[in-house]
Amino acid sequence: MKFSFAAITAFAAAAMAKNFDKFTVATDGGAQLVTDGQYFYKATGPNEKRPLAILSGGDGKVTFTAEGAAPTGWQNLYVIEKAVQPLSMTVPHSGATPINANISAFSVKTVDGVDYLDADGGSFALPTGGNGTAPIYFVALPHTGPAYEVVKLYINELN
Repeated sequence: MKFSFAAITAFAAAAMAKNFDKFTVATDGGAQLVTDGQYFYKATGPNEKRPLAILSGGDGKVTFTAEGAAPTGWQNLYVIEKAVQPLSMTVPHSGATPINANISAFSVKTVDGVDYLDADGGSFALPTGGNGTAPIYFVALPHTGPAYEVVKLYINELN
């Protein structure tokens, strides 16, 4: 049996990709990512009212299913390419995305033994000087305009 170079390369890339069945995400400083069902936020403290974002992923995609939702109520995370927009989710029971949305841009990067969420062509960030209530943004690179503080999104695998 013979395989093309492209097939071997694709197999090797798939074998090296990390997939997590379930995980949460924390930002710099350990604050957990929470969601309002559309966007993601850095938790503001112990009285946080928004639910913890429990995600799953693989093959470049990350999904979210709200606690108590039907299994068909999953949502895809997406970023808007070449733009500065909040890290967002599709509407439950819908795969519809806005123009230039990319649902398969995600990967897990490992640096010094720590896994973090990455997206092609940009960084995750918060507006500089914000009051902590702004959603997490995807900032496509290169970026000019309002100032954003890059935020690493660290993966905490759940058993």
